[in-house]
Amino acid sequence: MSEKRHGIKRRLLYRLGEFSIKGDSGEQAAEMSGLSVKTRRNLSLLAVFFMVAILITSAINRLVQQEKAKSVPARQIESLQAQLKEAKHQNELLLIENEALSAEFNRTRNEIFEKLSETTPENQVLLQEYQAASVMAGMTDYDGPGLRVVLRDKEGIRYDQSTSASEIVHDADIRYIVDWFKRNYADAIAVNGERLSPMSPLLCTGPSVLVNRVYQSSPFVIEAGCNAEALLPLLTESTGVKLLLERGIRVDISLDPTLHVPSQQDLVYVDVQVNKLGGAK
Repeated sequence: MSEKRHGIKRRLLYRLGEFSIKGDSGEQAAEMSGLSVKTRRNLSLLAVFFMVAILITSAINRLVQQEKAKSVPARQIESLQAQLKEAKHQNELLLIENEALSAEFNRTRNEIFEKLSETTPENQVLLQEYQAASVMAGMTDYDGPGLRVVLRDKEGIRYDQSTSASEIVHDADIRYIVDWFKRNYADAIAVNGERLSPMSPLLCTGPSVLVNRVYQSSPFVIEAGCNAEALLPLLTESTGVKLLLERGIRVDISLDPTLHVPSQQDLVYVDVQVNKLGGAK
């Protein structure tokens, strides 16, 4: 019996020891599991932090690049504005200089004419012919009676796809009036203040018309020194003017007893035309 009791005790102690070992290992596993969860959580938070930091850095870089992109055009605009201002100033100075040179040229020419008129009859005839040719070439001012024709696009048009080409003043319309005056021996003709020579161009260039070397736009004012009283009714009743009115083009014709048509001011243009003709001014 004693041996049997000892055997039972040994088995109980063995079982208690086995249970104790299992309990210790479970506690250790639980502790290890708790540590791994915390570690994973910390790693996840760290990864999120890095992602947020990368996004913020990227956003800041984009903002910096946008500000740089804005500042470059702004500097370019300021530079271009300064250049434009300087160019306008230089243009004003050149216009003043051109007027002074033109006045000096006209003064010298008139002095020569006065001296020629005091010499032989042959020189006087030559002078008269030169003066007549100068008027026709647009090299002298015209003061006297004349007609003024104003051409405007059709009233109320929107200047979009709904606008018909026939509702807009074209170079052919201006050329009709100019040629009409030439056929009726006008002494001087100007379009928007630009004195015409026999070779002056009238060319459509988009929304504007090139007159000499200047782009002009509507309204177009055509002035002609001529026998105004005789030509006024003829021009008003001409077929071309009636066709313009039928298209809706606004045509205003008036008589000016003291019309002033300036001489050709673009001396560079005059030189080019004279050279084309093989002559000299």
